[in-house]
Amino acid sequence: MAVIRWPAQLPCSFLRDALSGAMPDSLLRAQMQTGPGKVRRRTATGVASLAGTLMLDFADRARLDRFYAEETLGGARVFSFPNPLAHNAPLLRADKTVITRADGTPLLVSSHLLVRFASAPQFASVGSSWRCSLALEVLP
Repeated sequence: MAVIRWPAQLPCSFLRDALSGAMPDSLLRAQMQTGPGKVRRRTATGVASLAGTLMLDFADRARLDRFYAEETLGGARVFSFPNPLAHNAPLLRADKTVITRADGTPLLVSSHLLVRFASAPQFASVGSSWRCSLALEVLP
């Protein structure tokens, strides 16, 4: 089965002040009666988290509702989501200068993450727009 993609019609840039994430925690900890506790890896890789907020108009809200309910089967299916930290960022040389095409336009990075919904999207009305909070699990 092919991996579904985040709908191109929807924004994929989280609001700057509303983006958070956490590295995977794949450690198993055990307390000892005396001395320091034991720590070992539970798995080779873990699930990271990513949360953020998008601003949507009415059509975007309807598209996201359909994507969540029908395409991801209520959040059960994984999908490809543009990486908010790297997607469409300019490609840089070692000296941090932007690499450009012959016409002067910058080369942009295309980076996607394999994710699933950690919970259902949350919506809040803001005038004629919707503030949508997404919680995603980033799969290895």
